[in-house]
Amino acid sequence: MSNSSEASTHSRPLSREGGRGDGGPLLAVADLQVSYGGINAVKGISFAVEEGEMVCLIGANGAGKTTTLKAVARMLPAKGEMRLRGERLDLLPSHALIGRGLALVPEGRGVFARLSVAENLAMGAYHRDDDIAADLDRIYGLLPRLAERRSQLAGTLSGGEQQMLAIGRALMGRPQLLLLDEPSMGLAPLMVQKVFEVVRSVAAQGVTILLVEQNAKLALEVCSRGYVMESGKITLADTAANLLADPRVRAAYLGE
Repeated sequence: MSNSSEASTHSRPLSREGGRGDGGPLLAVADLQVSYGGINAVKGISFAVEEGEMVCLIGANGAGKTTTLKAVARMLPAKGEMRLRGERLDLLPSHALIGRGLALVPEGRGVFARLSVAENLAMGAYHRDDDIAADLDRIYGLLPRLAERRSQLAGTLSGGEQQMLAIGRALMGRPQLLLLDEPSMGLAPLMVQKVFEVVRSVAAQGVTILLVEQNAKLALEVCSRGYVMESGKITLADTAANLLADPRVRAAYLGE
């Protein structure tokens, strides 16, 4: 679901300005290869994400989905070429990416347990030298549960609240591209629904999203396009609607 056509200056407060302007994709990955411990985890995959899209990577455990996100975020050594708005990500260190407009919400959330909610959010803007008060207000407006708990230690939050905090912290960097790794993992069904309502709201405000999600049906219902990974390779790529209707996907990932 592309949000770029409906997003105005006032409806895009969570993403910084600036697309490519040349018609190219926001993220382009070519021949990505990742190996560690003698295992070829990702085997020369190529994919792209257009500005304003929500795109998902689905597949079984061990297919290489999380490894792919970590490689794009420069948290793992990799071969191949990765470009954000045409700039080579693979030539940059991981800490430089947030300044370029890319943020990762990792699997397992990774909040700072001994810091408060407010301090965790502030950490998401560590690289900024401008006033973050307005963005804090926007995050609290998007995630009112965090506003209620702003002074509470992050380690005492529920799993769903920690997931919301991890998303909010990433958004404090004002990313153009948000990498979301397994946001529903370990959460109760009602909390999964609430987290994905937040994800939809984030996308509606102009943030492009690349989602890795174990719940293939949910991922394909919220995204516009998807890639299916098996054993480190992309085996299918199509619109989310077509993948939902594909008998191979339904048999392998939707329990039919």
